[in-house]
Formats: sequence, structure tokens, C-alpha cells
Amino acid sequence: MSALLGLARSVALACLFSSTAVGANPSLGSYSCTAERAVGLQGDGANGQRYGGRIELRAAEKHFGLSLGRTEVGQGRRCKPRQPGNRDDPASDEYSLWWFCRATTELTFSGGKYEPSLRGDDTNIFRDRLSGWFHLADDLRYVFAYTDFAGNFFLEEGRCETD
Repeated sequence: MSALLGLARSVALACLFSSTAVGANPSLGSYSCTAERAVGLQGDGANGQRYGGRIELRAAEKHFGLSLGRTEVGQGRRCKPRQPGNRDDPASDEYSLWWFCRATTELTFSGGKYEPSLRGDDTNIFRDRLSGWFHLADDLRYVFAYTDFAGNFFLEEGRCETD
């Protein structure tokens, strides 16, 4: 009887997960996004005060556009096979090799949001060279985490719509 209950529970969970609506992957193109919540750790270098909690974003950071496009994968001297004895190899670490030679999709924000572009292998998860990542889910909800190297860290979530 116990095994039957365990099987019934497994089947019920499988039905629950398979019946939830799943959207299509985000596609290349333009999106309009709105940040619904932002939290973080911030500090004032002048007086050493730290703050942790909800953050009010400026208008350009709260409502913004982004575009997804293809990158020029494998272009340039960075992606050529490494020559033995050559110490001047710009893609010598694995991350640089991925960034310049393997990432296939690029995410670019509208002005005022976040300066560098982010890259990804698909249309869901993107990261920049050093300090941020952006996850765009199938239902176009997003989570964005980044730091500004002044000791401040931000985490934001919201929703996007296709333009």
C-alpha cells in the first residue's frame, strides 16, 4: 500500500508539472521591460555608511528596452588556435575564449540601464565580462544581478514584453 501511495504521489507531481503552461523561448528581437522589485547593498564611500534593502530605481532603469541579437562568433585573431610559445594570447583563459569565440547571442540594454552588453549561449541566460548576469525566462520574466565595483550589489526582477 505504501508503494502505491508513493507511485500515486509521483504521478500527481508529474501531471502537475506537465500541465503548467510553458511559453516558447525568447526569440531574437526587441523587448520593453519593467523592473518590479530591486534590492541591494549600497554604500557611501565618503562616510562609510552601508545600506541593505529595497532600492528605488531611476525611470531609465525601471522602464527600459533590450535587444537580443546574434554575435559574430569566432571572428578575429583571438579565436585562432594558440601557437606554441606565444605568450601574447588574448583568449588564454577559458572565459575570454567563450566571450570572444563561442557565445552566440548578445543582449544590449537601452541607454541609462547598464553599460556593457551581455552574452549568452542561448536566449535565456546572459552574462557580462566581469560583474553581471541576466536570466530571461520563457514567460519573459527576468532576474538581473550586477555589481558596480564600488562595493554595491543589486538584484532586480521584473517582466518584459515583445515590441
